[in-house]
Amino acid sequence: MESFPNQNWSAEFSRQLDGFKRETEEKLAQRYGRAFTITNMIGNAGVEEVQLFIRAEGDEPLVFTARVTEGSVVRDDYVARLRLRECERALEAELARAGCEALVSAAMPRCDSTGLPVDTPIAQLLEREEVYGLLARVALKAPVENGSAVEDALKALGLRLGKWTVFSGYALDEAGFEACRELFATLPEVTEAIITDLDPVAEFSVSVRDGECVATDVKGDVLKGGAFNGR
Repeated sequence: MESFPNQNWSAEFSRQLDGFKRETEEKLAQRYGRAFTITNMIGNAGVEEVQLFIRAEGDEPLVFTARVTEGSVVRDDYVARLRLRECERALEAELARAGCEALVSAAMPRCDSTGLPVDTPIAQLLEREEVYGLLARVALKAPVENGSAVEDALKALGLRLGKWTVFSGYALDEAGFEACRELFATLPEVTEAIITDLDPVAEFSVSVRDGECVATDVKGDVLKGGAFNGR
């Protein structure tokens, strides 16, 4: 895999690349009526597709992904990211009310929301055949004293969404938490490997499916109460 901005391209290719970026940004601006900036482009050798990380400018910038195939066809998940950000903010606020400082990065794997109205509800996105659920990475600032409140907040969101929801949680010290804040603000999706590199002091997974909430893979003794007891 190669990240295009880090390559030492010829002047001619750099001009072509700049033209490609401008054309793609203009297509997205026409599609959604706001300004966009491509922040990174990734391609696989032998595959006629480029993955883009794109920043939507505004009062609160938002980063999402798009894929451009041969013929300059642009597919994106912008509308899905709008709805996911609303879920992220709602869960962060709920955890704050429970006394837990938290950061949330949510993903709806395989959801292509190209060209949908910007007010498309998340329930409609979750009903799409290719979407099997929602994955949210939850970073908590350690120490976390009220595991029951964390569990309740995650369960409530999962039940509201009505689709299989998996929360991967991490308790981090102050330095790790602030590093995680920067990652969540600049990447459209944060992987487990990226967060575990920040050395979390505790980890857990919570799955909400068919009305049931199950906590598994609990590691560390920072989380206390609720389903986290005795794990």
